[in-house]
Amino acid sequence: MNNIPVENSVAETDNTPIRVGIFRREFPDQLTTLKAMSYMAKHFNVELFFFAIKDINFEDNTVNAVRIDGDNRTREIIPIPKIIDNHPHVFWNENGDKVQRLIRDHYFIRRANRLHSGKLVTKQTMHDILLKDGRFKDYLIETHPVSSFKEFFALLTKYNQDVVMKPLNGSEGEGVTRIFFKNDSYVAHLKKKKFVLQTEDDLAKFYDEHFTDRRQILQPYIISRTRQGAPFDIRLHLRRGAEGKFNLFPYPRIGSQRGIVSNISAGGHTMPIKTFLQIEFGQRWRKIYNELTEFAMNFIEFYQSLFRNTLYNVGIDVAILRRGKDYEFKIFEINMSYLGSTAIPIQAAITSFEYYCYIDRQLKEGKLNLP
Repeated sequence: MNNIPVENSVAETDNTPIRVGIFRREFPDQLTTLKAMSYMAKHFNVELFFFAIKDINFEDNTVNAVRIDGDNRTREIIPIPKIIDNHPHVFWNENGDKVQRLIRDHYFIRRANRLHSGKLVTKQTMHDILLKDGRFKDYLIETHPVSSFKEFFALLTKYNQDVVMKPLNGSEGEGVTRIFFKNDSYVAHLKKKKFVLQTEDDLAKFYDEHFTDRRQILQPYIISRTRQGAPFDIRLHLRRGAEGKFNLFPYPRIGSQRGIVSNISAGGHTMPIKTFLQIEFGQRWRKIYNELTEFAMNFIEFYQSLFRNTLYNVGIDVAILRRGKDYEFKIFEINMSYLGSTAIPIQAAITSFEYYCYIDRQLKEGKLNLP
């Protein structure tokens, strides 16, 4: 992680606070990182204002926003902030036309992630790009789009009757289903529920009920578990901060022993990365930590080169497979939509402010153009 002194992050020639709009669909019940940010905003000479689309008055370019100052919440009518920290989903709802009006005159921290071709990325397209490029192919898990039960069953057989189904555009572990064969029955784990399917016909009905109307990908089930048997992965959380450079915050995500995924929002937990690696891998922990760090920084440089817009934050979920005395890394997921930061609220808050200050300077100096 590259940190710079706080005084270098604050506007040096203008003491006017930087106004940043936190743009969401609705005010969140749990502030999490936003709460941490609300207490350190003055330290960075930043004023935070929360608003939703309904709060905007396009006739005079103002917004009836909630000013966030520590524990205080007050309504103020202000000019729409030039810098907007937005949830990416604001692009895809019924207010898309209004959002496009905002984008013309304001800097959105998160943009629709489009490749240089103009196409939006999916799990399958990214897998194909990485496979074709080759430099990270050893980290990839075999991935197949599935559109019929016949295709699904053939792949289930190929992968020793133990596979994972994922929505093509899912995130945060949503809709992930493990299906395997045990004790003369097919077993499916979906949304914390267990389904025991006695026959192939039962499995076909389960497939039709849960997968027919959603585009899915299938992968072999990868065993990345702690010594106690809990599923885990390493979230390599990359977020732009000072001078627009990526900072890396790695942490383990550990699920329950009965779980399929290790996502924290699905009931998992975390702990300091170095402590976790020491417990799980003993004297090899430092080598693994250094290799994860090197991989993350090399990967993000390549990954950004694929997109025409600037990526703000990326989460790479990496499995560590035990191979006797050796180990192997595999990429479970690459997330860009909206990374949860409950595991690193202070680090995420500080880095966000560093980035706001950097963007503000770039805009004032004319080095950053709005679309």
